[in-house]
Amino acid sequence: MRRLITLFFLVFTLSGVAFAQQMSDDQVVQYVKSAQQMGKNQKQITTELMRRGVTKEEFRKSMKTLNLEVRRAIPKMRSVLVNVVK
Repeated sequence: MRRLITLFFLVFTLSGVAFAQQMSDDQVVQYVKSAQQMGKNQKQITTELMRRGVTKEEFRKSMKTLNLEVRRAIPKMRSVLVNVVK
């Protein structure tokens, strides 16, 4: 019985650690933005995120979000550039 309680406690503790290591989509996107500004390449960013517990699918989803943000920002940037040139 004591082993069962110890095993349960161990599993419960380890699952908490794994849950705490997961990053939200927003956190992944912010991390990628920050890493890109620091000059890190795609491979370095991916490796670091995998170490933090981000799966490849989560990474792909976050990259889609980031690409969508960039596409939305382009028209705004164009209008700013046009106004600066005038």
